[in-house]
Amino acid sequence: MGAVEEKHQQESKTNTKQLSKLTSDQTDMKHENDDQKKQITTVTKKLKKESL
Repeated sequence: MGAVEEKHQQESKTNTKQLSKLTSDQTDMKHENDDQKKQITTVTKKLKKESL
C-alpha cells in the first residue's frame, strides 16, 4: 500500500471517530433537553395548582 493510501485510511478512521463522537454528543444533549422539558412541565403544573 502506498503512503497516499495509508494517509487516506488514517483520515478516514479519524473522520469516523469524530462522527461517532458527535453523534453520541447529540444523543446526550437530546436526553438533557428531554429531562429539562420534563422539569419545566413539572414546575408549570405545580405553579398552576398553586395559582388556583
